Amino acid sequence: MKNDFFNYYKTKIIPQYLKDYNKKKALEVPVIKKIVISRGIGKANTLEINNYIEESIKEFLIMTGQKPKLNRAKKHIAAFKIKKKMILGLSVTLRGAKMYAFLYKFINIILPNIRQFQGIENKQFDSLGNITFPIYSQSNIPELPYNPRVEKRGFNVTINIKAKNVSEAKALCAYLGFPII
Repeated sequence: MKNDFFNYYKTKIIPQYLKDYNKKKALEVPVIKKIVISRGIGKANTLEINNYIEESIKEFLIMTGQKPKLNRAKKHIAAFKIKKKMILGLSVTLRGAKMYAFLYKFINIILPNIRQFQGIENKQFDSLGNITFPIYSQSNIPELPYNPRVEKRGFNVTINIKAKNVSEAKALCAYLGFPII
């Protein structure tokens, strides 16, 4: 899938972008650098936290093909009942082949499965053109088996785009097939 989607980017998107925006070099076209998928542990109580973490690791492994990194607290914060080295969340950074495979699946399978998703809004872009999507339930992922007894566990998908400005990042997203409002 990576080769198909990456080849589509190379053969269709880059020439079209160069033509539409009067650019001369392919290096002037915005490019996706990485995709970061993260989940916070949140309200999982201490008795169930190990089970919750193990299930989250399995879900991320199935979803991305990579084992997630455990994000730990750097210091003790008494007001939030956080202890040093306490696990606060999980994250996976995708680059290269796995990034393009996940991006294809995200655009064509996951986003259409989300209820009431109409498209990307301007507030989802930050000042550098990166996009963050909150996914509120793991049931939108086709690889993960549906279990009605398990509570909804969401995650965030952040797509890091190397572009000169937000409008170029939006244009790249439109060429890739993201619905933009």
